[in-house]
Amino acid sequence: MLDASGEKLYRKIMLALGVETDRELAQKLGISEQAVNNAKRHGKIPDRWLLYAVCHSGFALPLLLTLTDLELSRALTDKSRYAFKLVPVIKSLQDLRDENYGQCITAYLALQQYELHKASAAEDELVALVMAEPTLGPTIKPGDTVIISLTQRQFTQGGIFVVNLDGTQLLCRLSKLPGRFRIAFDNPQIKDFESKEIDIRGRVLWLSQAV
Repeated sequence: MLDASGEKLYRKIMLALGVETDRELAQKLGISEQAVNNAKRHGKIPDRWLLYAVCHSGFALPLLLTLTDLELSRALTDKSRYAFKLVPVIKSLQDLRDENYGQCITAYLALQQYELHKASAAEDELVALVMAEPTLGPTIKPGDTVIISLTQRQFTQGGIFVVNLDGTQLLCRLSKLPGRFRIAFDNPQIKDFESKEIDIRGRVLWLSQAV
């Protein structure tokens, strides 16, 4: 149970779920109307209700709890500015060798849907990775977090990509030359090389610098 201000939180859940009566709320939650009445009377809102409201509305829990009723009503009419998408964090770049990397997920990041729409990535398959190797240092250093779109695999000059090279996943920059590609690294200690063909696994959309 979540110890919270029952009536205030109850109104937020009603707004988030788009219901107006206790009976509608009970139907939405799959419980009895009496259970709803009991929770209201005791001023204790079960955390399961909150989780359901978060999943239904797409709002992150801190946002759902802090918005006023008026702000929440406005947010529900423009969810793209408030809704979040959970992005899995993988252990290593090499986890992307397998299309089924679910067992390698260590956590999730919440990215704002509004920003994803601006990057044309709202429907993309995304993964996050905390860099361990300095292959693109000093641009991307160990400890920095990169967001990778596994959907955007088309070549763009100078973009940062995940490239599959004989089963090894590399984070690198790509440039197109006549009849071949240059695979480049910002780290001067790693030698650039060229290849006639490339297998792009994904493209880096964002970089979050460690401080």
